[in-house]
Amino acid sequence: MIEIACQVVHFALGNQQVDISPIDQTTVEVNWSETCQMESRYVVLPRQAADVSKAMRVISFLGTKFAVHSGGHSPNPGSSSIGSEGILIDLQRSRAVSLSCDRSDVTVGPGLC
Repeated sequence: MIEIACQVVHFALGNQQVDISPIDQTTVEVNWSETCQMESRYVVLPRQAADVSKAMRVISFLGTKFAVHSGGHSPNPGSSSIGSEGILIDLQRSRAVSLSCDRSDVTVGPGLC
């Protein structure tokens, strides 16, 4: 089932945002705790919230395991990485910055933090 989920996400987001066969962790930025890092076979690299939403709809519909990697600071195994049994959503490319109309709020993508 994981292969089907990855193919559907790959089709929805394209080659630039889905790495369906990373052999090592070069796609994913290093985790803070190397003891919690698991090599991911399928990595989604969304650029915006809509990309995350598309990936999550597929993952949810197919009941696929997943993990979200932002800064990789979680000390809990499996919290910010996942092995070959799931899809890793790595937010390193989510770098948008937006300012509210009244200039009172700034939203910063997790890839910039």
